[in-house]
Amino acid sequence: MGGVDALYALGDLVGFGVATDEILDLLIQNHAHMLRGNWEELIFDVESHIHKTIRPDLVRPAAAWTYANLSSAYRDLLQHLPIQETIELAPNNNFFLCHAAPNNTWSWTCQPDIPTSKLREVYGALDFQIIAYGHYHRHHVLALDGKLLLCVGSVGLREDGLSAMTILEFNGQLSIQQFQVPYDTEEENRLKEERGAP
Repeated sequence: MGGVDALYALGDLVGFGVATDEILDLLIQNHAHMLRGNWEELIFDVESHIHKTIRPDLVRPAAAWTYANLSSAYRDLLQHLPIQETIELAPNNNFFLCHAAPNNTWSWTCQPDIPTSKLREVYGALDFQIIAYGHYHRHHVLALDGKLLLCVGSVGLREDGLSAMTILEFNGQLSIQQFQVPYDTEEENRLKEERGAP
């Protein structure tokens, strides 16, 4: 697993991409802990969520294609994923994971320019040293009342052709490293044509 002890995928595991089961195969092979994101909710109930999207004309066919190309076993898996998880890095070092906000996979509070008062309203009551999310897709770290708010980034769905990921290391002291590495957008586009993905 590339030298990490645990792998966490914080939602939006499928959608707007050319792979469905292959992505989930890879995550399962690497023993990833998976959370449900807003795209997992969208593909199972487009009509309830389409009004929350910026480009319904693009989202609707992408959601339909994703659903049609998921195996029944993975449909079941995605529908039953939790929306939050907690882990203990070390005594008194607890870590809260969600897709966007603790009970809302669609919340845009996870953007870096949100007023502190709004961050407090959404994350302030959580008794964790680190609160991590991924919905915004561009990584950042924010300080909030002794907590760290951590956007882990997005491996796909980035117009810049970069995969963004975050690695946390704890050796008595916490180290946060955020990386961006290129992925093959030409191959992604070729597969999109080949598979008829919108």
